Amino acid sequence: MVLEDGFRSQLEERIRRYVAQRDQVQGQLIELNQALNSLDKRLEHAVEIYKLEFEADPPIATESPRSTSPRRRRPDGPSWNESVASALRDAGEPLHINELLRRLVDGGFQTEAKDPIRALASVLVRHPDVHRTEPNTYAITGTDAKQSQQSLEDLDVDGAPHPHEGEAA
Repeated sequence: MVLEDGFRSQLEERIRRYVAQRDQVQGQLIELNQALNSLDKRLEHAVEIYKLEFEADPPIATESPRSTSPRRRRPDGPSWNESVASALRDAGEPLHINELLRRLVDGGFQTEAKDPIRALASVLVRHPDVHRTEPNTYAITGTDAKQSQQSLEDLDVDGAPHPHEGEAA
């Protein structure tokens, strides 16, 4: 029994460290994605100015040689980010990734991704306006802030539920 308690506490500590590391890396990923989006916008504007000024494409390659973002099939359609944000805004509540993909497909979104769920997950974790509310469940930032705050208040330091003030224990 003592060995089991020691193992349990060690494993719980390891889980806490991994959660903290994941949160830190996810924060860094969001910051890097925002920086990348900003650079992409500046690059796009510079290329547009070059084309207008010199009526030619710039002699420097402007596309990333190894783009990791999933591509949509229709070049004139909305991007993953636009489609995801629109679907989550329309829902007005957090959506599970499967439901979100269903809504995207029902809305006419097409992708060449071999694994659309994985592609969508990749978009969701990098999207600057989307946050995870539960496992595999996402919302537009600000749509469920009150609910998320209440959920945090319902947990004590150890993650166990505690009674609300004024309620019988």
